[in-house]
Amino acid sequence: MLSDNARRVLFRERELALLEQAIEEDIRDGRFDVAATLADEFGEVFGERERAEAFRQRILQDRRQRHEAVRQTMLLELDGRLGHRQWRAARDIADRLRRAQPDAELEADIERRFLAARARHKAELEASFLEEMLKHAGFGESRGAFGGGTGEAQFASLLRAEHARALAARGGIGLAESLVRALSVRSGDQV
Repeated sequence: MLSDNARRVLFRERELALLEQAIEEDIRDGRFDVAATLADEFGEVFGERERAEAFRQRILQDRRQRHEAVRQTMLLELDGRLGHRQWRAARDIADRLRRAQPDAELEADIERRFLAARARHKAELEASFLEEMLKHAGFGESRGAFGGGTGEAQFASLLRAEHARALAARGGIGLAESLVRALSVRSGDQV
């Protein structure tokens, strides 16, 4: 009978190939801690320290890439939710991101995205309110015989909308914050 050490020497290349294959599979499947443990065994048991270190470096690189891909995907999802004004869902995604990858730079980026989405939302709300005010004030209506006819009437709403957006972009009349707060309280959303 052969001892365990004799068998290990006899089947060394086969065991190395199987261990290398197992490490590759674990890296591919995202089991980075398992792959790192096997890489340690690769170096300690078989004396392949250089190859083990190369595996460790690759594991670290793949882990970073996987985390960055997940981060980018979640940030895209966050932007989508913010764009559709789904504030609760956006907060949930932001919380998941914070738990998964806590860092100050990410926190600042998330906060910046929320502030930008909120500013866009406020400007849009104020612009729609101003557009309605301009409509009821008669802005863009034909001026009798010197008016532009049916063409003017058809494009008057577009003119009002652009004027309202321009007013809102320049700070509006100060209603945006009040509107957002009132609508948030009413709907139960936290903006």
